[in-house]
Amino acid sequence: MSVGENLEKIFSLENKVILLTGATGGIGSVLAKGLADAGAEMALCDIGNDKLEALGTEINENGSAKAFDLNILQMDSIQLCVEKVMKEFGRIDVLINCAGINKREGNIINMASHNSVGMLGGCSVYGATKSAVTALTRSMAIEWAKYNIRANAIAPGHILTPLTTVTWEHPERSKYLSDRIAMGRPGTPEEILGLTILLASDSSSYMSGMMYHIDGGCLAGGQPWPYDTKY
Repeated sequence: MSVGENLEKIFSLENKVILLTGATGGIGSVLAKGLADAGAEMALCDIGNDKLEALGTEINENGSAKAFDLNILQMDSIQLCVEKVMKEFGRIDVLINCAGINKREGNIINMASHNSVGMLGGCSVYGATKSAVTALTRSMAIEWAKYNIRANAIAPGHILTPLTTVTWEHPERSKYLSDRIAMGRPGTPEEILGLTILLASDSSSYMSGMMYHIDGGCLAGGQPWPYDTKY
């Protein structure tokens, strides 16, 4: 077996149905395309608009995807969306919460944040909600393990997306952040894809209840100490 064939066997998402919320977001759209490229059948769930339909059309050129309207602020919309996905695909193997929906499926991947553990001033509510996502993930892993359901969280650090462009283009804010990231730069949505594929695949079958950071070394301590180590 060649290296490529072996890697495909280990990490392939072929025949896995993945429900992705927040599918048209800066991170969600990259994950949608990358997961489809790895063989997954994608249920793209977001507020119905031209952007969602365009994403589905793009993926279907080489992969498999279907768009579903979802407003996560409305319980009726959540229930209807899940019913439509189940009717279309017959099952849901992986649920990725780039937005937020909690249904009992086989493998759950929640998007937490660097702010789950490392705070920035003025982000108290955001940090509190992301900390709650992390705690919820651990609870899911404990309570649903008996149903063979795994739950993990990915905590992106400072990622460059359309929503954060204003921060990274600001001369003072961008320097403040870069000084605190060991790699000295923002991450990209594409750099979240690899771990997402791992957690969605059977290669992570004994991984549950954990939060995994993708932060360029931010929590490790940021930029090196610039002074002589002699005191």
